[in-house]
Amino acid sequence: MFQQQAKSLPPLPPHNGFGSEEDSANSCLRLSSRARVRRAPPAADAGVEALFAARLVGPETVPGACRLSDGDAERRFSVRWTPADGAVAVFEERAPGRAAKKRKRKGVGG
Repeated sequence: MFQQQAKSLPPLPPHNGFGSEEDSANSCLRLSSRARVRRAPPAADAGVEALFAARLVGPETVPGACRLSDGDAERRFSVRWTPADGAVAVFEERAPGRAAKKRKRKGVGG
């Protein structure tokens, strides 16, 4: 009824010395590409931000989590995500006797 056509495979690259030659060949034969996920145009997300509140949790809340140091349970953070450029920023909120600090910023593409 239906016949599968044999795929023509490109030639294998030369062995690079890592692992056995057979393992390298199998890795090349099993690689598969995926279609790129397309995002909405940046104009659709212009000026939009998502804001989240966060806090540190210990093993009493999440089994297997690290034990918190003194004062860590009171620490609060704000997380800001900008979908237009994929940037994420984490700020520690001000606590009595502590100044607000910018903890981490990661932007996509630079």
